[in-house]
Amino acid sequence: MESKATRRVQNYPLTGLNVTHSGDHRVGGKRECLVEPVIIAIASVMSWRPQWPECGLAWIEAFDSIPLLVIVEVMRDLDLFKEQSIARYLSMIIHNNLMKVLDPPPDPKPARKAYVYKCGPRKPKVGQALA
Repeated sequence: MESKATRRVQNYPLTGLNVTHSGDHRVGGKRECLVEPVIIAIASVMSWRPQWPECGLAWIEAFDSIPLLVIVEVMRDLDLFKEQSIARYLSMIIHNNLMKVLDPPPDPKPARKAYVYKCGPRKPKVGQALA
């Protein structure tokens, strides 16, 4: 049984992938990454987080920090993954890396002040040894 991501990828031909943006800006540097596990993994991430592709150029630039082919080759070399499951685990890796860039963690909350007892020192209980 094929997944939604696989069916979605099969509907789009992978020819003519050089895209020209405004002026001289040309995208096409990651053509070698157009292998099945990478495409399926990216499609899965897009379905998990549909707001990320809407970030435009930030979405595309976030992939520059992820060595996709190196990760796929390491996964194959480790011989821990079936070829059919590489895309699934690769999508988790891509998701976690993109989350660092596109969804940075919120600023930490300031530390709370220690509670100051206003009652005075505690009285020892009857029969309790004094320190």
